[in-house]
Amino acid sequence: MPDPLLIAQLVEATLFLGGLVVLWHLVLSPKARAAVGQPQPLPHWDIPGYVYALSVLRVLGVAFAVQMMAAASLKKMMPEQPLTEGVGLIVAGLSLQIGLLLGLAVAWFFLRSTRFQARLNAANSDSPPPPPPLAGSRVPLAGLATFLLMIACIVPVSLIWPSLLKSLGLPVETQEAVELFKQAGSPIQLGLLLLFAVVIAPITEELLFRTGIFRYTRGRLPRFFALVLPALIFAAAHRSLAAGLPLFIFGLIQSIAYERTGRVAVVMIAHGLFNLHTAVFLLTGLDPYAAITSRLSQ
Repeated sequence: MPDPLLIAQLVEATLFLGGLVVLWHLVLSPKARAAVGQPQPLPHWDIPGYVYALSVLRVLGVAFAVQMMAAASLKKMMPEQPLTEGVGLIVAGLSLQIGLLLGLAVAWFFLRSTRFQARLNAANSDSPPPPPPLAGSRVPLAGLATFLLMIACIVPVSLIWPSLLKSLGLPVETQEAVELFKQAGSPIQLGLLLLFAVVIAPITEELLFRTGIFRYTRGRLPRFFALVLPALIFAAAHRSLAAGLPLFIFGLIQSIAYERTGRVAVVMIAHGLFNLHTAVFLLTGLDPYAAITSRLSQ
């Protein structure tokens, strides 16, 4: 019978090699380097600061209201279930994501008003039109390529980062979401976690961090800071020092992919694939990074 750890290594090695091919083709090849500095298909978002601040308040307000209603409903239906364990944590996470998604929809409804769009069109009338975004038929392939690029960049960091933290005497704790997957006690809990990780979180988080934060800062800050700021917030939002640097790199790659394609669907697909990749290994009880580390140490 094949060694499960060996299978995990082979799968991860295949994804890693595919990511190296993508890295060469999109970043390191002479053609890719010659394209640096060319106009990007992501148009400048000339939204007034006060409108953006009001939109942020709408998003957070709706998210908070939904989470409070979900917590109150859970407490009423399951008074014995602590909100810091099991179902309570799942409901809290799902309600937050759904609340953020509803908040984004409310904010977008007001942003799409005729009055605001007239101001936005007037502000952008003198700007040259950006290149067209990536063709819709190529979005899934671009999402897959972005996912493979993440594997190539994040796997080496995931092998080194925990050891560096330990050498500095800092705690290396597993992410809360990872622990929930490991402790899922029923098919319903597992299904909700998969729905959360593979569908809801990628949609909500990419709309929030890429369309909301990166696109706003991109036209107002130097590009370096516009890329770094959303990635830092994204990593901090996951509240895991052990995953901090890998998540920061994840955020950088996602912002660059969004900028280069002009399609938020590309980064949603890449995000979903990355979370699915992690979930599959967790559900099989295998950690490909740990497996690789153990083999290298033999």
